[in-house]
Amino acid sequence: MTLRTRIALLCCAVIILTLLVFSAGVYLVVARAAMSEQAATLRLALIGGALLACLLACLAVWLLVGNALAPSQAEHARLADTLAAQRRVAADTVHALRTPLTAIRSSLELLARVPPVAPAAQREAAEAGMGEAARLIRLVDTLFVLAHADAGQQRLARAPVALAPIADELVRQAHLLAPERSMAVNVPAELCALGDPDAIRQILTSLLDNALAHTPPDAVIGVRGLSAAGRVAVVVADTGPGIAPTQLVRIFERFYRSEEAGGNGAGLGLAIAAALAERMGGTLSVTSTLGAGSVFTLSLPLAPTPALLAAG
Repeated sequence: MTLRTRIALLCCAVIILTLLVFSAGVYLVVARAAMSEQAATLRLALIGGALLACLLACLAVWLLVGNALAPSQAEHARLADTLAAQRRVAADTVHALRTPLTAIRSSLELLARVPPVAPAAQREAAEAGMGEAARLIRLVDTLFVLAHADAGQQRLARAPVALAPIADELVRQAHLLAPERSMAVNVPAELCALGDPDAIRQILTSLLDNALAHTPPDAVIGVRGLSAAGRVAVVVADTGPGIAPTQLVRIFERFYRSEEAGGNGAGLGLAIAAALAERMGGTLSVTSTLGAGSVFTLSLPLAPTPALLAAG
């Protein structure tokens, strides 16, 4: 029971008591009508009591109405915040989709020119268009995953997952895309997490892509695994410029892009990674020091090793 409700109930009790006194006073006035002086005094007392009862009644109604409206006002504020957030997401989504669509349209316009452009320019336009189309498909897939995660429809497995093969494969693929970059991996072969292998792969891919995109060519990127207190952690660290504190608090927000990132990316990779980690009962956190680099940590429940499972 809230304080407002208690005060309102107390006022109601006082009102009832005042009305009883008022009724008793009316009886006394009628019974002693001959005693004019006493009757006048009682009339004044009754008028004062009636006024006090009215004031208390108004106070009780005000408190009860305010107490009844408080939940609806809070719900209205929550719905307003949700609607504002949805509007921002919709606006950011339109902006993110418009960029690749505009590039695809430009490539098609170049290919449709009469007279046609040189074969080399046609090939370049076609490659650019296909690249933007692939980017658009990835963005739509990302939005699809995010929508399902929000609706609670993203069903993620809870099974033992060996982390070393996934980390080795992803680092090897990153080396193929950026052979000049310095990357190292150190995840023990016996380290297993309880989660969904596809979700873990997507999270680590986002972390590696983020490290490659926002660090200079001479920065070192490392992936390591460790376990403690029933949890397993996969750490993706870099020796890049680091992240400013004002940007660090927003790093997992949807569609957020730092000033250094410019127009690159849709700002959804880390948001989806954090959502997937939460859906597996894990967390995704980050620490960073300007001039020294950033450390992203994926923490998941520790699972038995495949060998132990087979023995059981």
